[in-house]
Amino acid sequence: MTTTIHRSGLALAALLLALAALAPAALAGSTMPAANPTDLASLMKAGAAHVYTKSITPAQLGDATAQSWTYGGGMTNGGGQISLSKMTTSKFAGYRTITVTSLAAPVIITGNATLSGGNFGSTIIRSIALAKNGKTWTVKVEMPGEEGTPPTLTLKYYTYTDPNPVS
Repeated sequence: MTTTIHRSGLALAALLLALAALAPAALAGSTMPAANPTDLASLMKAGAAHVYTKSITPAQLGDATAQSWTYGGGMTNGGGQISLSKMTTSKFAGYRTITVTSLAAPVIITGNATLSGGNFGSTIIRSIALAKNGKTWTVKVEMPGEEGTPPTLTLKYYTYTDPNPVS
């Protein structure tokens, strides 16, 4: 006796299994950590790690000119620079790159970028990348067409300076 398995039924079962596996991640909400990691607290007490937050307003994000800011005492006091590139366009979309650059001693170990406010779909985070040497962290955003008010882009990143560097 042979049984026939319908291809459509098999495909439906596979689709349901895939959706069940992805559903918790899709419903998770914001990826911005509510609090700093607990193991980071001891490094922060020792002065080896720092947390920085920078909010880029809708006016700054929507302005087509290049902009830059310093953080952590600037480029000469153990901090760094945040650069917002000049807006480039292709067809009806605008593109910007935000680059966080660290000095020689501290390295950027991780970072998060979130969008809040504005109209849904007016700005999309396309990619986030950390250089292997930890000196630059890049966030690329797209503003498709004229989709309304841009949101506030919030960057939160962590730097670390080894208190006992190997010479």
